[in-house]
Amino acid sequence: TNLAGTLGQTSPVTMGAVLDHVPVSDDSKPMLIGTMNGRYKDALIAYAKHYCDKADCVSAQIIELDETKFLLRYWDSETRWEERTLTYQNAAGENLTATSAGDVRRFLVEMARRASEAVGMELALPPVTSLGSKESEKVPGAYLLNELIDVNTLECLNQDDAHPITNAISKTSADAEEVAKNALQSDPDVDHQLLIKLGFQQPVKLKAITVRGSSEEE
Repeated sequence: TNLAGTLGQTSPVTMGAVLDHVPVSDDSKPMLIGTMNGRYKDALIAYAKHYCDKADCVSAQIIELDETKFLLRYWDSETRWEERTLTYQNAAGENLTATSAGDVRRFLVEMARRASEAVGMELALPPVTSLGSKESEKVPGAYLLNELIDVNTLECLNQDDAHPITNAISKTSADAEEVAKNALQSDPDVDHQLLIKLGFQQPVKLKAITVRGSSEEE
């Protein structure tokens, strides 16, 4: 089952979707830098503490960035400052290259999340899920919402416990084909009608639901 739609303008995920279509350029770089320096100051301190081994950092700023790296300037309690160039890296320590401003945003947020966990800081970070990578083939202007489904909210009345609702809804677009091999079935001893309930991690405007079923009669 695939769900297609859009997100409200106030959702932080919306920005990620828009930035997926924006190149890393002289126009987008100041916006990315300004957002991180203005809204996520504590995340920059976490960068310095974790990636630069600067435990006494009290302030930090991104000075410049490009498709593969960013320059971080950080200060200690005595206002002494240093700079270090940090490459974008995934959890395995592999270097990453951004193909859009959306990639840069995701890399920075994920690196901040890992840094905050490593140094024990609690940060209010935006979700990194982006809708821009997978547009709906059936609904123009809409994106697949599967990655935003809150799996903890999934409920299905009258389901066969051997063939639950989780068999029918992929958690990400990447595993949709694998999930499609499974099936959701009703319990014939209860009721053939299925009543499905699900929620999303962000406010959405649901435009369509695509259900794949078997034409075989049992």
